[in-house]
Amino acid sequence: MSFVIPNKVVDVIDACTLLDSSGCYKIKPLTEIRKSGYDGNSFDNVVLWESKNHQIKRSGAVIFGSDMWTSNENTNRHLTMLGGDSEIAFQLKLYALIAHICGIYKGGSGEKLSTLQTKLAALKKFGKHLLTKGLTSFHQLTKLNDLALRTLVTEYLSNIVQTTAPMNKPRVFADCFQARESFGLIDTRTAEIFEEVLSDLFKTIEETLSHPIIPTGISARIAKFSAHVVSECGNRIEEWELYNDKLLECTRNWNQPIDEIKGADLFNRSAIKNGIISKLNELAEYFIDLKVAVYIHILQFTGMRYNEVLSCRIGCTNKSDPINAKYLIEAETHKTANTFVLDTWVCNKETFEAIKLLERYSVGMEARAELILERFRGVVQDSLVHNIEVGMTERRLFGVVHSAASISFAKSGRFEDFEVKSEHFLPLFDLTLTEADIRELDRLEQNYKQIKGKDRGVPYAVGDTLRLANHMFRHSFAYFVIANKLGELDDIADQFKHLTLAMTHVYVDKGILSHEELIDLVDGYEQLLTTAIASELAEQASNNELKGGAGERFNKAANELIIGVTNSNSPNAAVIRQIHFKDLGEFKRFLAKNIETIRGLPHGYCTAGDSCKINGASVPAGCVYCPSFIVADTHKPHWIALKNRALDKLKRISSLPLEKQKDMELFVVAYTKDLRAAEYVLNTIQDPTKSSGVSL
Repeated sequence: MSFVIPNKVVDVIDACTLLDSSGCYKIKPLTEIRKSGYDGNSFDNVVLWESKNHQIKRSGAVIFGSDMWTSNENTNRHLTMLGGDSEIAFQLKLYALIAHICGIYKGGSGEKLSTLQTKLAALKKFGKHLLTKGLTSFHQLTKLNDLALRTLVTEYLSNIVQTTAPMNKPRVFADCFQARESFGLIDTRTAEIFEEVLSDLFKTIEETLSHPIIPTGISARIAKFSAHVVSECGNRIEEWELYNDKLLECTRNWNQPIDEIKGADLFNRSAIKNGIISKLNELAEYFIDLKVAVYIHILQFTGMRYNEVLSCRIGCTNKSDPINAKYLIEAETHKTANTFVLDTWVCNKETFEAIKLLERYSVGMEARAELILERFRGVVQDSLVHNIEVGMTERRLFGVVHSAASISFAKSGRFEDFEVKSEHFLPLFDLTLTEADIRELDRLEQNYKQIKGKDRGVPYAVGDTLRLANHMFRHSFAYFVIANKLGELDDIADQFKHLTLAMTHVYVDKGILSHEELIDLVDGYEQLLTTAIASELAEQASNNELKGGAGERFNKAANELIIGVTNSNSPNAAVIRQIHFKDLGEFKRFLAKNIETIRGLPHGYCTAGDSCKINGASVPAGCVYCPSFIVADTHKPHWIALKNRALDKLKRISSLPLEKQKDMELFVVAYTKDLRAAEYVLNTIQDPTKSSGVSL
């Protein structure tokens, strides 16, 4: 008999589990639980947690005996139980409770409901199969002989699992169809048979398909759409606020019999009565797509996960510093943490301004909610009051449900699947794939409609409509950054809140070129760069602007259109021949062809190649008079900084006592040498050395 009435979660866990020798939880058979005075219904009224949901019927205490455990994580990932009074149904509830609250072992950490949902669904499906075979408990599997157990498992995996949704099943079963992971519901022998049968059924492992990127052409059209919506709504926000204020005023002064009011219909009736409903409807046709546009802005230009975007609250950009072009978004993340954590993402100015506009609209809508609570709380339905109270407590950026003359809240504001509703903007939201889009997807090996389901791996054709998913924006953001050399893996990892770079690499693999492509790209870039440098040098040489040993000679050659080619890099090397040019263009082409070994340094160009005695090291004062060294205008800022540094150091040394200055004599020599070289390059003194010949 029962000596203690269970009323806490810990009572349920203590009564229904034991710890094995390694400290892992094991669910007791119901016969063992009954010896303590409990049965499968003894814990039905134990409160697991409090749920705060916009819907009043899903808000409040979640109890063990319920067939649906509403999320306590402020998500829509609720747990649906098997139902019924079978021991299997009871065991599945225990599995879910322990996995969520405790984890595998005592002192561990539980899993999020969003993670647990998939595992529970797999165990629940197997539990249903056991019930059809006359079994009432998972523990009865230990009593079956090997042949019966193998037949039962094979029938389940081949007839139910493989024929319905084969994708990722080996991973799912590895996660929960093990003795330890299932808290003993699946014993070791059954787990081994599962593994053997799975290995046979899934011999051919299908290639894992990641979310494809959004083709560049479509991405540009989407960005144009969202920018246009924000712009049009921005042009009308003041007018909307004016009519919203009128709606609030006439509703506040409502003088009809109070029993005629029914919920949020109050605003609509008030707008009709006061002749402003047509204008509110007209404006609503623009603002109905504002949330979709802002949602796209954030996804497209930050790489945030969709649930992170939806967690944004009014004021999420308050840490930004627009004056210094610093734009930040604060939102909740929990993918890589056990609890929700406030974190910040960098965004661009356009996204910041789009969020501010949506905030302005949402605050205006919230004024309707405040009026309901202030003036009509006792009149409208309890469900609406509850909905408004939750919504006003959360103040989510996307939480207000759009309406011309009403008010309510929802977790996502009731917009999804990127559905564009306004006739003003629908033509701009074009997801039709062009030939260029198909070529891009083919090149990236991402031309497939779905990553799972019946269209998994099926390629798109020209004219098809792209299936747009939230997570595609995240992949596209990472691809764009890497492919366009706008950042490194570390930058994306920080923005994406990844724990390891291995997680980041999944997103950027298509942005990293193959070895051969990279070689071709670098070779082509080097050729373009060499041509550009040759053009720069020829033009500056014709104006006597180059400095350095080779620079002075290029100045002379550009003006005389004659260059002497020597047999070495020595200043005294013999000129073996002279080359005459008919014009500056020919001189430029000669340079482009013969300075392939040029090395760019912060303080100049080295043309010595492998014969450079100091291997192109950054020794400005030692390089400047070298016959293979050129200083162009590009390098002047470096020499200005070098000069200022030398002057500052020399000034500091001169201010020291004489005995200290003697200790610094070598530094004085070095800084003085740097100063003289800088003054030469910057035209404050002339080069004291003159020699003939130039090395190429």
